[in-house]
Amino acid sequence: MHKKQRLYWLVAGFVSIAAGCQPEEVPTQSSTGTQEARLEAAVGSWSVNVPQGDVTGWRAATLLDSGLVMSVRDGSTALYNPYSDSWRTLMGPDPMLFGRTQGSVTRLSSGKVLLAGGRDNATHTLLFDPATESWSYQGQLAEGRAWHTATLLDSGQVLVTGGDYSLRGQRRSAELYEPATGTWSSVQPLPEALSGHAATLLYSGKVLVTGGYNLDSWYHNADPARTAAYLFDPATRAWSPAGHMSRVRRNHVSIRLYSGSVLVAGHARDNSDTSSDVYDPYNDQWLPGPSLPIPGPYVSATMLYSGEVLVLNTSGQGALYDPSANAWRLTASTQVQGYSLAMLLHTGQVLAIGEGAMERFSR
Repeated sequence: MHKKQRLYWLVAGFVSIAAGCQPEEVPTQSSTGTQEARLEAAVGSWSVNVPQGDVTGWRAATLLDSGLVMSVRDGSTALYNPYSDSWRTLMGPDPMLFGRTQGSVTRLSSGKVLLAGGRDNATHTLLFDPATESWSYQGQLAEGRAWHTATLLDSGQVLVTGGDYSLRGQRRSAELYEPATGTWSSVQPLPEALSGHAATLLYSGKVLVTGGYNLDSWYHNADPARTAAYLFDPATRAWSPAGHMSRVRRNHVSIRLYSGSVLVAGHARDNSDTSSDVYDPYNDQWLPGPSLPIPGPYVSATMLYSGEVLVLNTSGQGALYDPSANAWRLTASTQVQGYSLAMLLHTGQVLAIGEGAMERFSR
């Protein structure tokens, strides 16, 4: 009798294990209930960190190789240690950093950081050395620019495109920074003058530029926002067309997925637009993406180690994109609001930096 009972429970255990090892059901476009359930369950959590004190207005930030976060504002530099949750302001105010509002900050392959452009001091570029925690002048742009894009290429060079400067309107020009010599060289201009566009490096080494708009010299809308996309090829230093998104976009978010495709979202004709588009570089075509569960404007898109993408809006709401399911999930909301910054830390958490608030997202 006992042998039969043991045999029964042994067989039942095998059946239970077999059932538990079945593959998960893959969501489909028709699985409406499944999709709704995914949206209803908010994921992740936020923890409060020490904010950088007395910082308002423009700021840029980047993650250093050491795991520290460098924050640059108009006139000073500070370092945040995510392991001790503490800030340290470097010697300042630094005259070299004045007038750098809306400049670009790019971490180079060497670990140094390049600061290019700015609203009032837009041609001289600066280089930050983490080893000495100091800035030095590093070459000069041919044209001053702000609100441009800066993209680190596979070669270690940096491509800056478009932007605007003072009351002189938008830029068509593009320039390449060569870290070995600390010099800039001009490349073929963009097909049109752009500001408020996005630039994303592809696995091929090419750079995808999307959207943007063109203002006249008095900052009036001379042309509407763009649907067009362009590709820059470092090998030929030239541009080629890359199709059109489903709608106009400016000041939007753009990020390359693990698959190599590029996800773009936000800032269409109005902030309530929740649409997204996906660029397939292998077939050079645009496909419609799933709508976000939160309204815009969107201020950041950060890829997690899992390949998921965290998008935040100005209200502190978040959404997580799962490329494998081509679907969004709501996340817990953060107290960091407005036009905040976000970056992936070495810990795998996402740090969101705003005025008077700073929090970390854990999946």
